[in-house]
Amino acid sequence: MMCRFFRVTISYIALMAMISTNVLAAETKSKAAAPAAKEESSKVESNKGEGTKVEKSSTPAAATKAAPAIPPEEPEEESGSSLRDLFKTLDYPELQVVPRASKRLQMESTEEDKNWWYIHWPFYLSALSTMALGTAAEQSFSDDLSSAEVDDGRSGALVARVVGATWLFGTVLFASRKPYQQAWAKVKMNSGAGKANELLKERLSEEALEKPAHTMRVLSYVSAFSNLAAASYVGAFLDDQGKVFAALVGGLAFLPLVFDDWYVFNYNKHLEYKRNIFSPVVSLSAMNRPSAGVEYYPTLAWTWDY
Repeated sequence: MMCRFFRVTISYIALMAMISTNVLAAETKSKAAAPAAKEESSKVESNKGEGTKVEKSSTPAAATKAAPAIPPEEPEEESGSSLRDLFKTLDYPELQVVPRASKRLQMESTEEDKNWWYIHWPFYLSALSTMALGTAAEQSFSDDLSSAEVDDGRSGALVARVVGATWLFGTVLFASRKPYQQAWAKVKMNSGAGKANELLKERLSEEALEKPAHTMRVLSYVSAFSNLAAASYVGAFLDDQGKVFAALVGGLAFLPLVFDDWYVFNYNKHLEYKRNIFSPVVSLSAMNRPSAGVEYYPTLAWTWDY
């Protein structure tokens, strides 16, 4: 039994020795064959390179045509350039509004030159109606008036005619001065280059737009009050039909307040475009609740900076 065990052990050892010998022999052959393969591959590559060189040199120079030159692409305008321009002029909204005050003043001065005689039509209608009431009042006095009241009524009618005529001819006189044209003649003299001169020109133009607008806004309230007062006073001495006419004239006295004057409209429209430069911005933010310590909750923030 022991002899059989030793025989199996010896045969196993002999088998392992044979396998290891065969493996070592195979590794030796592969190592010996590797340098030869490298030399052959290098020779093949060198032959290919020489062949391509020969082929290239054998090609005539006339057969090779130069490729057409491709013009360089123009660099695209960066999308952030407009933002940089905006940030540069952020402190001067007078230079950002479109149209600028100087351009608006130039355009409206041309319109003023053509249509100066009717641009204040609410004042004209109110004044003409008050004049008409004062002229027709003496034919519409009430029958139960005393002689003293008739004299007061005639005085009131005279005042109504004077008020209406004053507003009519005064408005025509103001319009004939053409304040836009006078201002544009002064503004266009400041035509120097540079941001300082541009800013000066725009601010002078804004002042030229503001002055007549402010004047006509004040005159609108004065006109409405004076024409209404004249119509109410004269209407107290008139009969029923005359009172209806006086009430109509009193309603027409509010026309300058209902319809913005042409100068007021132009200036308000300029301010509207100027405010639109800084439009409202809505953003989502997180705020902490003071009563809850570090507890945060989402909020919508509406920012309007001007």
